[in-house]
Amino acid sequence: MAKSLQGLSVEQLLTPFVTTKRGNSGHMGLGAPITSSIITSGLKGSLSVTSSNRGLQWAFSIPCSATT
Repeated sequence: MAKSLQGLSVEQLLTPFVTTKRGNSGHMGLGAPITSSIITSGLKGSLSVTSSNRGLQWAFSIPCSATT
């Protein structure tokens, strides 16, 4: 797992098919965009990603409702 964005912005991280590992590595650049889509569109939650010299910090919130 990557420790940093390796030259990408957070916006680029969440863009489909953006990757720093092109070639025969099998990396397609879809993990973060799919995760973002599931949390924000599918589950109506929120997602934020921040980058520092120590790595990435992912924070998300998913609403829940109680039914009786």
